[in-house]
Amino acid sequence: MHMLFAKTRFHAHFPVLVMCSAFAFGACAEDGKTSTEAAPNIVLGADGVGVDAADAGCRVVLRSVARVSNGRGGFETDCSSGSCRWVWEGHVDVAAGLVGTPAVLFKTQLTNDRWVSVDAVVAVVANTVATEGFSAWTFRIAEGTPAEGESGTALSRARIDLIPYLRTTDGGRLFDHNRVADSFGTYALTADSGFAVSDDGTTCRASSAWPTWRFSFDFAERLDDGPVIAGGSVRVAYDGRRLRDHQSCLGAHGSVQATTLSASWRFDNGVEGTAEVERWVSNAGIVTATVSEPLVPVPVGARSLEMWFSCVPGFDGAPNVRYDSDDGRNYRVPVIVGARSIDWAGHWVMFRGRAGDSVALPEPIAYHGFSNMALAPQLSVYVEGLTDQPVVDAALLRAWVESDAISCTPGGMPTREELPLWKTHQGAYGNDALFQWRFESNLGRCPRGEYRYRFVLSADGGLTTTTLGNAASSDDAGSDGFRTIRYD
Repeated sequence: MHMLFAKTRFHAHFPVLVMCSAFAFGACAEDGKTSTEAAPNIVLGADGVGVDAADAGCRVVLRSVARVSNGRGGFETDCSSGSCRWVWEGHVDVAAGLVGTPAVLFKTQLTNDRWVSVDAVVAVVANTVATEGFSAWTFRIAEGTPAEGESGTALSRARIDLIPYLRTTDGGRLFDHNRVADSFGTYALTADSGFAVSDDGTTCRASSAWPTWRFSFDFAERLDDGPVIAGGSVRVAYDGRRLRDHQSCLGAHGSVQATTLSASWRFDNGVEGTAEVERWVSNAGIVTATVSEPLVPVPVGARSLEMWFSCVPGFDGAPNVRYDSDDGRNYRVPVIVGARSIDWAGHWVMFRGRAGDSVALPEPIAYHGFSNMALAPQLSVYVEGLTDQPVVDAALLRAWVESDAISCTPGGMPTREELPLWKTHQGAYGNDALFQWRFESNLGRCPRGEYRYRFVLSADGGLTTTTLGNAASSDDAGSDGFRTIRYD
């Protein structure tokens, strides 16, 4: 079981150094340049100064790495060494303003377990966008990697250990340990992981320090980067047009000047608060707004949060206050006490489009084109006190599919898509909830090839997750490998 107990926070203050830029590329690393280098040594030297350091402060971050698709259902190879070896490409983010040359150390059985260094280059690949507060870099590995045509036994034993780092101007090395907790550990690419590391979407995101509860103009509400955690905070983003336009909360002669909008909240333990979200003022005849997104502290003892909004129009005063409160019910969201695990998940089946029509899930799924049967891998999930309730709380019980079929890149980096809660326990499903992935709509637009997929589950709104894949078992909670669809 893979638990993400807390999102890693982005630290904005770093030593100010100078990074090679894309406009001074001749001074930067050469694409594909490799050299033998010493293993990480996170210890102090004789003078008490550490040459290497483990970074857990979001300065050097591996986002993802995977084999490169050849666009024909296989993988790109490099035949320069005499044998055609698969090529891996990865993406590394380096905190903006940091100095040095980003690189990656790796080793395999074919490098005789000696460490090899490959330099990264400024990312210029289309659709490669740096995370806020970072510069994006890419690297490629093709030395000592598994070769095309190797036996299944050889591939099952293959392993690539790698870890990104930054060569600093003082001769030291800063190694990425933002997802690898062990200061001497590395990322491991094996057959069980599909020889890939995926972007988890949460590590070192500046915008993900706290969840944001968004109230949009079309009267939709959603919680981003949730859930709301007791003892944490939640940011409130409110579109004031909900009150100003829909309820005409304006002052005399339709002016917005001096109008004030506020958010009010109350927790179930009685803690209350109010903060402004908009204030309209006039300066030298120009009316402007100050828009705020208040950060609401969440008490440790809270279990639920309710919120409503009010608007006092300019010059009209209290008698004309307007409210946005879900017709007096107030908007509500649960507060999560802490991490909550999946009690059981399994019983993989292939749903075939009709109630009661399912068979054991094959591995791989052999798909030959549209069957018009709405084929879908289906998984059952049980969480005590959650899936056995008359109404399952979909804000807490969430599921995603990770697959390279979503982006139509067989063998490429899997991307994630959230799955709706399909069925709950009512009726024939015992105490379980069901999730399905209807993959046919993806493959109908994708090239033929071999695709991977797995499910990711959460019982606490996304605070912690459990990954399920690994075709070795039908009841495999906690296995992080992939299942396969072969599109012929």
